[in-house]
Amino acid sequence: MARRRGQKRAIGTRLGVAVSCLAIAGLVLGVESRVLFQNENNGGGSGGGFLAEELPLEIVTTTPAAISTAIDEVEVEADQALTVVFSRPVIALGQDFGTGEPPDDKVPFTLTPEIPGRFRWVSTYIARWDPDDGWPLDMDVQFEWNRNLTTPDGIPLRLGENIPGGFKLMTPTLRMTLWVVISEKTESLTDGEWLHNMGLDTDHLPEVPPDGVIELRFDSPVSIAVLNSELKVLDEKFEVVENLKLNSKPCKKSPAAIVPVALCKECEADEINGGSKEEDECFEVVITGDLEVGKLYYLSLAEGVKYGSKTGPMRKEKRLSFGGLREFTIPWKSSELDDVSSRALNMWFPHGLENGEKDLEKFKNQIRLTTAEDEEIDFKLTMKNKGKVQMYANLLPSQTYNLSVSGSDSILDGYGLPLQASSPLIIKTGGLSAMYKPMITRMRMLVFEADQDWGKKIVTVWKGNGGNPRCTLKESQSKVNIFQILSNKSLKAVMLKRVRFPLHDPLLPEIKDPVLKAVPQTNDKIGEIVEANISKFLEPTGIVAYEYCEERMRAFVLMESFIQAMVVGADTGIVWVTSMKTGEPIEGATVTVYEHEEKSGKTPPTVAELKEISTSMTDKDGLVMVEEHLDIFTHVHIKYQKRSLIVSRIHYGYFDSDSDSTRVVIVLDRKFVRPGETLHVKGYILDHDGKSWKPSVKDGYAFSVFSSSPEFQIDSAPIEPDEKFGTFELSIPLPENATLSTYDAKPDSNIQVELTVESFIGSVVGDAQVTLEWTVKEELLFRSRLELADIVASLILTASTDIPGQEFGVGVSLTDLAGFPLEPMPVTVKLKKLPEEDEEAPSRLEKSSEPIEGDVEESCDVETGILGRMVSIQAPRPVDEHLNIGFRMLSQGPFKVGDAVTFGIENPYENAKALVVFKQAGVGSQTLDDFAFSEFSIELGAICEFNCLVTVGVSIPRQTEGVAFTQSEVPVSKLFDLAAPHFVELSEIVRVEQDFSMDVRIPFPKASPDQNESSKLVVPPGESTPIKIEVEGNDGEAVEVTVIAVDKAALELVPLGLRDLAMEFLVAYHFAYFSFGDSSRHLVAPKAIQVTIDNFLAKARLDPWFVPSLNLVEDDVIDLTSEEYLDQESEDITFLLKRFSGSLIVRIIGGVPGRPPRPLPPAPPPPPSGGESSSTLAARIQEKFVSTPLFETTVSNDGAAEVNFTAPHNLGTFVIRAYAVSGGGRFGSAENELIVRREVSLTPSAPRFVRLGDEFEAGAVITVVSGTKRAPTVDVKVMLEGERGELLEILDESEASVEIGGDGTSEVRFRFKAKSVVGEAAFKITADDGSGGGDALVINFPVEGLQESTTLASSFAIDGGNASSWQEGLNLPDAVAGSGGVNIQAGVGRLPSIISLARQICERNPSHECPISADHALALAVIPFITESYDVLGLDRNELEHGAAGMLDGMISNFTAAIETLKNITYPELGLTHTMRCPSSFNQNAPPREAGPSISQNARGAWIMSELGEDVRDSLLDGAQEGVVSLAVLEEDWLAALEAALIEEATESRNERNIPISVHIVAFARAVLGSWSPPQSTPTTVVDDLSMERLSNELDEMGVESQAYYVLELLRRDPPLSRHPDVKIVIESWTSNFKATGTSAYVAASLGSSTPASNVANSLVLMAMTRAGVSNPLIEKLANYVGSPFVGEYGFRRFSDFDKTTAMIALKVYDRSRGSTMPDVSVTVRSGEVVLMNATFKQNSSPVESTTTPWQDLDTPPKPLEFTAEGTGEVTVAASLTFIPKRLLAFPTYRGIFLERAIRMPESNGPTLKKVPVGSVVVIEVQLTTPDRLGLTTLSAMMPAGLEPVDPRLDDPESDSFCPIANIQLESGRHDVYLPQPPSFFFTCPDQVGWLRSTLM
Repeated sequence: MARRRGQKRAIGTRLGVAVSCLAIAGLVLGVESRVLFQNENNGGGSGGGFLAEELPLEIVTTTPAAISTAIDEVEVEADQALTVVFSRPVIALGQDFGTGEPPDDKVPFTLTPEIPGRFRWVSTYIARWDPDDGWPLDMDVQFEWNRNLTTPDGIPLRLGENIPGGFKLMTPTLRMTLWVVISEKTESLTDGEWLHNMGLDTDHLPEVPPDGVIELRFDSPVSIAVLNSELKVLDEKFEVVENLKLNSKPCKKSPAAIVPVALCKECEADEINGGSKEEDECFEVVITGDLEVGKLYYLSLAEGVKYGSKTGPMRKEKRLSFGGLREFTIPWKSSELDDVSSRALNMWFPHGLENGEKDLEKFKNQIRLTTAEDEEIDFKLTMKNKGKVQMYANLLPSQTYNLSVSGSDSILDGYGLPLQASSPLIIKTGGLSAMYKPMITRMRMLVFEADQDWGKKIVTVWKGNGGNPRCTLKESQSKVNIFQILSNKSLKAVMLKRVRFPLHDPLLPEIKDPVLKAVPQTNDKIGEIVEANISKFLEPTGIVAYEYCEERMRAFVLMESFIQAMVVGADTGIVWVTSMKTGEPIEGATVTVYEHEEKSGKTPPTVAELKEISTSMTDKDGLVMVEEHLDIFTHVHIKYQKRSLIVSRIHYGYFDSDSDSTRVVIVLDRKFVRPGETLHVKGYILDHDGKSWKPSVKDGYAFSVFSSSPEFQIDSAPIEPDEKFGTFELSIPLPENATLSTYDAKPDSNIQVELTVESFIGSVVGDAQVTLEWTVKEELLFRSRLELADIVASLILTASTDIPGQEFGVGVSLTDLAGFPLEPMPVTVKLKKLPEEDEEAPSRLEKSSEPIEGDVEESCDVETGILGRMVSIQAPRPVDEHLNIGFRMLSQGPFKVGDAVTFGIENPYENAKALVVFKQAGVGSQTLDDFAFSEFSIELGAICEFNCLVTVGVSIPRQTEGVAFTQSEVPVSKLFDLAAPHFVELSEIVRVEQDFSMDVRIPFPKASPDQNESSKLVVPPGESTPIKIEVEGNDGEAVEVTVIAVDKAALELVPLGLRDLAMEFLVAYHFAYFSFGDSSRHLVAPKAIQVTIDNFLAKARLDPWFVPSLNLVEDDVIDLTSEEYLDQESEDITFLLKRFSGSLIVRIIGGVPGRPPRPLPPAPPPPPSGGESSSTLAARIQEKFVSTPLFETTVSNDGAAEVNFTAPHNLGTFVIRAYAVSGGGRFGSAENELIVRREVSLTPSAPRFVRLGDEFEAGAVITVVSGTKRAPTVDVKVMLEGERGELLEILDESEASVEIGGDGTSEVRFRFKAKSVVGEAAFKITADDGSGGGDALVINFPVEGLQESTTLASSFAIDGGNASSWQEGLNLPDAVAGSGGVNIQAGVGRLPSIISLARQICERNPSHECPISADHALALAVIPFITESYDVLGLDRNELEHGAAGMLDGMISNFTAAIETLKNITYPELGLTHTMRCPSSFNQNAPPREAGPSISQNARGAWIMSELGEDVRDSLLDGAQEGVVSLAVLEEDWLAALEAALIEEATESRNERNIPISVHIVAFARAVLGSWSPPQSTPTTVVDDLSMERLSNELDEMGVESQAYYVLELLRRDPPLSRHPDVKIVIESWTSNFKATGTSAYVAASLGSSTPASNVANSLVLMAMTRAGVSNPLIEKLANYVGSPFVGEYGFRRFSDFDKTTAMIALKVYDRSRGSTMPDVSVTVRSGEVVLMNATFKQNSSPVESTTTPWQDLDTPPKPLEFTAEGTGEVTVAASLTFIPKRLLAFPTYRGIFLERAIRMPESNGPTLKKVPVGSVVVIEVQLTTPDRLGLTTLSAMMPAGLEPVDPRLDDPESDSFCPIANIQLESGRHDVYLPQPPSFFFTCPDQVGWLRSTLM
């Protein structure tokens, strides 16, 4: 056999795309490009052929590789393509265009029998054939070379001596899989715990119970009849069991393929689903007869069976093993279980117990659990369900136990089988991890109520043996250091140090050694509980501090207090102090506020740096006002009656307004443009100084508009706002050939500007020429809405509660965009069941007392009070939160300064007090009514001029036991106190009216009386009229007025309303950002300490491995019962199915009534009459039609402005809009309408474009003004217009007399034909009514080719060192005159790709901000040495891409920063760690998280250095020498860590899992370590696992990447082992895996797969094949792929920094082997005497040259292209023909992408249509199919004349550019699955519909 046996076969994939749009599609051919090849000789030809002797036509390489060497047979896999690479072109460039299937003499081989597939020439010398639907299975196909194959100049194919003329291809064989066994009875016997395929090694699995149904799956359709007749049951001797019969039927849910809709013509559903009605790929098989218990059986499909209509006979028998019922044995997971850390052990009964729990005691008697000394251990059993039993035994840590089960005939399972004895099970329990910690809270501050008995002690738990090695406490010290806080200085030290640094350090001289040593109370079995009574140390301040160390020192502050405090931070601060017991304000408390600056590094702030900023006494309301803002660096100390309370690290939310900020507003003239028109933009940039708007004083503005389409890059342009008004204007011209794209205008600063430009049918337009970009540093506020939203709705829940009987209200707040309330409207509130997987679902489970079926709806008004009560709650998690307080604004706005605003508070507590704060002022505290709804009002003072934030702090004292909710039956967490004192913060925004408006009017004079149907102003085309604008309310300031006239039809097609500038400049504060801090956040429940101790004792007695959190506020297990805890921590000692249950959650969902659909624009009123003489009429020219005929700005000092309007050539209604801004910051806008028309008017009625050869009708609609006395007929003439008329031919009459209809309109059309010339056509049409009325119109439109320009290309490589030559024949297709050209592109080396990859790496984190990955630092560290080989520092920066110059200039600084990073993340024992983490607030030098050295990270670092070591050591780069030395030192650390980690991982894998270490890890490590040998002490098995011999033995099972590492290591030997058998085998395998496309080639992940191997794998393959000296033209194409791999499936294929670094290294290795790093080579291209290119490539010169030569400059017929290269370096040449085909092809053309089309009526799935009635709407479905993974792909469907596509987004103006009706179709083998459309770009133009996708994977 030609293929090595044992290699895995993967199912190949094919990809299709179905795009459906309302249009008719043409055909666009794919582009072939850049297939590269190198010649070996140069010389004259003989026998009429170019270099016939020196370069004969031979086969260079093939895929599979074996077809060029096989003698007998070759195996092919899945969708594997047959590819042949010849030594020279076999077809002329362009010869294969328009020929349909290639002629037989140009097909390199034949297949017998004929297999459905597609053949194409990938280039002129690479041929490829792909099976249509994968290779048909189990077939022998005869392959024969075409011995008559010749080149265009007649050179015949010469088969080499080693290439046979023919051989046999063996297609894949059928795969049969036992997918699952279904048994309803066994599921019932075990409560769903049954597993058919899991059990003991002695069990014959999968198990098939008596009612079992076997699901069989095949990878090809199988005949139902054949399966029922040929599928047999065999016994263990492989003999047929006659008494067992099989019945097969298709699965209920067949996974059969879904065929793309576009191609199925009148086919039946069953035929779509895979072959015929009698075949399927999934079957349910039922066995009739009794299977013996414990016996092995096989399902067998015999050799030679013809099982499918499209397959051959079975090449080899297929057998699948299964068993009958397994015997009743307890199935241990393993004979020995290590590290068991639970006393609760779960066992599985595969069939349950016959009598359930009744037999449990008997079963217990059969179990024996003993110690290693054979001492019996007592235990108890609990049946958790029918199939699961839990054993609880008093197991101890670090012990060995033996467990056995003896057999019993009296204990039966669910099938009546007796219990069998099990083999002994050895259980080794895990040890205890060392830990000790005291009681803690997450925020490290504990507050206790002085009036409650909380224990007054500090408790510590110490478990395990030894201490933590990172602990800095001395052994002589207590497990916890306790400090009494006596002095003011020590108090400040605690404020500073409780969060970040240890307390016992030299900076705190007042804090001595612990004043108290805790006395241990020992319990050896549980651990050591240490209690320290601190009663006397709480006096007098009420504060102690303590610390302990775990991974790092942690300090805690404990306070006992009878007061509580809230701190509110804004522009100023407020401190409010109340009593915990009564809630009354505390008067006379001393409040001192401190603050310090944030510091970085290891040094903590000192006591001296803690600055006191204020000291005050609380007033009668308990308030202190602080004239400073309070934030996280603020500490508040409250002292009252000698007791102290600290509130630290206030979470400050800034109080920000529009003061001193900049507002930018953009006004567009319209939301869409026609190609060739200009979009007008008006901009306003103003600053707010706290009182009014002023022109912006900031400078450096620039605005950038760029397209999201990858085809367009548009530069930026600066703008200078007007100094007096802050305005600017832009005009953005869009070219005639504009391609659709979304435009974003984004600033460089904080501005987020989005500018969208849409075409005349609502699509977005690209290729604009104006770019703008912000470059300011100040924070900017920006608005750029193109349309205002209607409603902002917010759900209001008053008293959001889950307590039974607690009332709650529901309402909805409705506001407009400015925040002003809207009128009340009906609102629907729903109680809705949420899905179990809802991520936002609360941890609490809320259920009503009765199950909710479906949605429960109640209707209420916005004023509704109480909606209902929740009756009961079922809570799996107890309550651990306080009741919410309802708060809402009762008054209706809008408000003005001086208004009183009323608020309501729904209070469920007693004795609560409220503190009302708005802006910077505190109103004071007031008492709230107990359990009632309270109201209060505030007056809006001047400080609320620009809105107010009203905040209410509610102080709730300890609640008495008589309060109803404290006695609730709702379960409450043991650590939570429902009655505890606490604070609640509530906020509401009050919107205050602002007036920045001016009154603007556009007063048009009324029309003359005879214009009785309209009062609008009428202006004839070409005439002018003044437009006056009147402005009032400008306060005497000068006013700038911008007047815009826009075609109303444009505004109605994509609506754009008049912008209200005054609304746009409303001042808005960022509200709800008061900062809060309060002591209740740290309050600990009085019983928490004792509950925590009791929980530890209880859980530790159950489970010695229990590790308590000791968190006094939150603990995940403290509320679990013993049974719940054991279930959670139990471990399985048998195989057991894990099942998870969900929860039903009920929430209140609110909303507003659905928005009605957007109404259609009203019909325009009939135009009024007017009069003019037809003798004076000038022809209106359609190409001069404009959508915006007026865009002008003027300045007025008296409020009156005037501009002149000249009516355009196009008729219709125009909206005149005026936007005004005053120098004082006031704004206004207005609009009016006027009409442009004549008494007799012509409106174009013509297609927007036509194509060559189209016969079409065009003309005009004649409109006569109603009410005028005109003749009933109009004479119309049509004539061709000048040179542009020569593109057309008038087919019939050119004159007509048209009778005008009763509505004043009639249409006239004439017949035309488009001649065979591409260009702009025009005709003139005139109308005369004989009474002086008339019109003349020139109508123009483009004549386009039958399709877009097509490109046919070939490419190759020439080695300049051999003075090589290459010839390409030319066969010019039939093309539109003047459209053809020959393009030549030549380049040397892969430097552009390397620079691009380096840029991507450098730009990802240009500031080197943490976290920084090791891979990123490695890449930055080696980029200079990769690029140094090309001498990049000498490159001309002007020739580089944007950004590349900066990358090169910054290489050394990046290198230096990377070296520092690598130093910081390299440790002596760990080597290179993964990431340089950011310094935390707890530790500025955060240690690595890795527990041990990383094999992968150290291997990546060491491998990169092994590949570049010589380049690094020999580097001459300035400024890099010190870093080079550091790299050498780091490399040694990485290698040492790699060796240690490799041995550790290999040893652990053997000891713990008894399997060898991953072969990929070994291959990667060996690529670094080479011939390294493990230490002599290493176990032999581990040495074997790490050996090169193992890699050789497992070569077939290794992936491409692992194989590449192995081969690279062999090639690194001295001398390289390039002839090693394994090197040859692997390279042959890679060659067979090549997928060649027009631009590149990649190695697939496996044989027959179209999925590329990883990016790293393809890079390594390039390196290996280059170093092995392989002569294969596909290697150069592989280099193309490595430099720019596909992004990946759905755009998410990973291309990491390590991937990119590997790619750069591989490209450098390839270039160096070709002499292309330092090139000096010249290239000449000629056709006969015509020179197409003469270029020279040298170091530091432009890497690419391009030329284009028109076809008419060539000889007729053209001579072949001859290419010559001489010098040093490999020249990559691409030759292409570009042209517009003269006629459409009558058949699909396959060039790697196959297109198919269907035309149907909407909502129809019938056959494709051939003709449709005029005016019909049709749906065009286009399907794209490709066998490859492709990069950027565009699908275009060309439109014929008169039929335009309808953009589906027009129904939704807010939709994006993704086509909502596109689908992606993936085929897996023969299974097609439609998935939602991945990210792509969909566009609609008048002449085509397109779909662009970055990758097809």
